[in-house]
Amino acid sequence: MPKKLKVFLCHSSNDKPAVREIYQRLKSETWIDPWLDEEELYPGQDWDLEIEKAVEKTDTVLVFLSNNSVSKEGYIQRELRMILRMADYKPEGTIFTLPLRLDNCSLPHRLSMNHYVDLFPEDRKDWAYERLLGGLRIRAERLDIDVSEKVASSKRQEASEQEKKVQERSEKERIEKRARELALEIAREEREERAQMKLAEEVKVRELAKEIARKARKADLTGFENLSGLSPEANPAGIEWIKIPAGEFTMGSNDSDREKPPHKVHLDEYFMAKTPVTNAQFEKFIEARGYKNEQYWSVEGWEWLSSINRVLPHYWGDQKYNMFTQPVVGVSWYEAEAFAKWANCHLPSEVEWEKAARGTDGRIYPWGYLKPTIHVANFSRNVEKTTPVGKYSPAGDSPYGCVDMAGNVWEWCTDWFYTYPRGDKKALVDFGERYKVRRGGSWNYGNEYDLRTAYRLGNKPADMSNSIGFRCARSL
Repeated sequence: MPKKLKVFLCHSSNDKPAVREIYQRLKSETWIDPWLDEEELYPGQDWDLEIEKAVEKTDTVLVFLSNNSVSKEGYIQRELRMILRMADYKPEGTIFTLPLRLDNCSLPHRLSMNHYVDLFPEDRKDWAYERLLGGLRIRAERLDIDVSEKVASSKRQEASEQEKKVQERSEKERIEKRARELALEIAREEREERAQMKLAEEVKVRELAKEIARKARKADLTGFENLSGLSPEANPAGIEWIKIPAGEFTMGSNDSDREKPPHKVHLDEYFMAKTPVTNAQFEKFIEARGYKNEQYWSVEGWEWLSSINRVLPHYWGDQKYNMFTQPVVGVSWYEAEAFAKWANCHLPSEVEWEKAARGTDGRIYPWGYLKPTIHVANFSRNVEKTTPVGKYSPAGDSPYGCVDMAGNVWEWCTDWFYTYPRGDKKALVDFGERYKVRRGGSWNYGNEYDLRTAYRLGNKPADMSNSIGFRCARSL
């Protein structure tokens, strides 16, 4: 798909009719992708968080000004102030902030140096719109965006190719569906065969498992690189564990207020799951009646579960996300917490997650300092769905061998979204004890900035998405 110029429309709600007209005209341009809150935001989404994410990804911001909007303190102090701060990081001469006057109003001081466009009087509106397009074309050309009619032609060709692939995709999906059905049948048959083992063989297996569990519970686990040898009782999900050695590392960065300040943290030795929890592992929790057993759930989690009568993850039946080797998605923080308790482990703290992802050398990404490519991570829709865990190993592995710590799925952490340093009860604006931290980026989100080991965002504990999963940690 041809790249388009992303344009954010910043405006006061009282100016909505005039702004909507410009939005529709920009929408008709084949090389422009405009963003207007009433078109892009859905009920229940966090307004401020989604606005900030949209501005971070935009190429140009149109600031609509009027006597009414300029006089509104909230408008100037919030959305516009954030935009102007981002504009300061753009190279000199970049057309990033473009003021548009809807009437004869005074420009705010920070915008007074920008050349503006007047969308009044009415008989000059078409001329003014062409001037606006001229500025946007300059910005698009500097970003190597094609503004010619070839874009429209390419769009028509893409639609034709999509239609041509529908039948092929339908047949492929039918075959994949039957293959998954057969895989489930085979898995059930294997479980039945294991259940029919001779009593003598079962006794030997259980005795061996108990011996392995006794060794694992000893205080010194020296020489164990993982705990995959634990008995089924101690490790019911069959998680492969990676040992993270004790020591100090630098957490955070100066790249974002949410990551400041960089600070030293010491951790004792612990274990991190090698991969995010897969559908196959989560299925064991379901089969163990994890959704029916209150002992695995926190008080808040059980109240949430009871209120919606939930028995499976949200995307459990979706063919895009339910392969055994794909990470489980569509799970709330409460479900991840319950799984971890059932599996005799815990959700990682932010500190545990970041050390396992970046090691002690201060690297930017799990694999080092080079920018991400399609060979090391699943991000920014380069695959259009989650991929089997470990697909990008070892090229994308962390220093300790943990896989998929950048891209594929966001991963829940146990912490509330507080500012650094750790333990400080001064909450981030609009976050604090409303959001749980998620780390790592995902298949449908992000760029080189979002995949950094220090990057952090948050969601409400009850939130679910096709891009959020989790992995587990374990103490000695």
